[in-house]
Amino acid sequence: MRKKYAIAGASSRALNMFIQPMVANPEFGEIVALFSRHPESAKKIVERSGGADFPVYSDFEAMVKETNPDVVIVTTVDSLHDVYIIKAMELGCDVITEKPLTINAEKTNAIIEAKNRTGRNLVITFNFRFIPYNQKIKELINMGEIGEPLFVNLEYFNDYVHGSSYFRRWHGQIDKSGSLLITKGTHYYDLVSWWLDQKPISVNAMASMQVFGPKRAKRGERCLTCKYKDSCEFYWDITKDEFSSDLYHKTEADTGYIRDKCVFHESIDIWDTMSLNVKYSKGAQMAMTLCVYSPYEGWKISITGTKGRLEAEEFRTGVHSKDPNQYIRVYHSDSTMDEYCVTKGEIKLTNDAGIANYTLIGHNGGDELLRRMLFIGDVEDKLNQMAGMKDAVDSVLVGAGAVQSIKEGREIKLKDLLKHEIID
Repeated sequence: MRKKYAIAGASSRALNMFIQPMVANPEFGEIVALFSRHPESAKKIVERSGGADFPVYSDFEAMVKETNPDVVIVTTVDSLHDVYIIKAMELGCDVITEKPLTINAEKTNAIIEAKNRTGRNLVITFNFRFIPYNQKIKELINMGEIGEPLFVNLEYFNDYVHGSSYFRRWHGQIDKSGSLLITKGTHYYDLVSWWLDQKPISVNAMASMQVFGPKRAKRGERCLTCKYKDSCEFYWDITKDEFSSDLYHKTEADTGYIRDKCVFHESIDIWDTMSLNVKYSKGAQMAMTLCVYSPYEGWKISITGTKGRLEAEEFRTGVHSKDPNQYIRVYHSDSTMDEYCVTKGEIKLTNDAGIANYTLIGHNGGDELLRRMLFIGDVEDKLNQMAGMKDAVDSVLVGAGAVQSIKEGREIKLKDLLKHEIID
């Protein structure tokens, strides 16, 4: 029997990750309604859904009571995840939420309390676990290729185009995003914990604002009306982006949301340069950096263990991104090296029906693999890729602890941020 799903949040992620694929693949489930505080934005999402005709609500509780969904999918602004997760569980629904679970320890504790009290199920969509390249790293570690993992060095970088976009959007305010240490960082904290099979226990961090934020005198309110548009290297014309113009610019009167805010706006209070050190439950350590003004985008990682060292890297833009293959190199203590190749676009799912191939879309194929396991369940979760509540909490606490560490100048014990134990 197909489950019924309601969507909370008229966002591009709701459209691309859930609505369009679910409409195109009815076996995933039935979308019964879409909630948004801004009806005009919601109507735009429905128009782009691919032929569906489900009702739009501006009253969340009324939507749940009238459409009776089995599951609510939360795709709102990060700072509102807790509101709709808790309301949905209290109204008797299970929940699927986009990462991050939420943006700080206080909201995390509120969600834990609600889950314990209601007994509802909560799934967090950590799609990076499902990317074939990341999956191969997990398999090699599980095979013991480097022995017991001891030390991780992770470098993450956004290019100028993608990196600057966070400062135009609501992500640029820490009360809405928790900072990039949470909005972006949770992907990688979760990946490392999953790769290592260890829980983070403490964090120490530092950060600064080097490029973006209110550092430049020549700035405006938004790109569209800025008098410096001809000279600013970060100028972006929202009217030339059909999707953003339709979904955001044309609905400004309804939402009040300015999607092309100046990247030097005085309201920006997040960092663009970050580094942190994390300790783990079995003794491993991680040194991680995040930089969002690089000439190219991607990440590099090394994981050193008792028997060897694994090195991997991903280039999403720039000259190296054109390579159809990605490589993982494992260096052994006898001075030998094994190289493993993962070809982009080779996404295969083995199940009782045989092998199905899927197009490389959405986070290097991770979205498609996640949807299959989430909605169909015809693929065995051999690598523990489907993240649970405890995984989501761990990832938020690393980011929240890092923010607190930056403000207080000290190491933060993650257990001190929790008020409630998670009841499975």
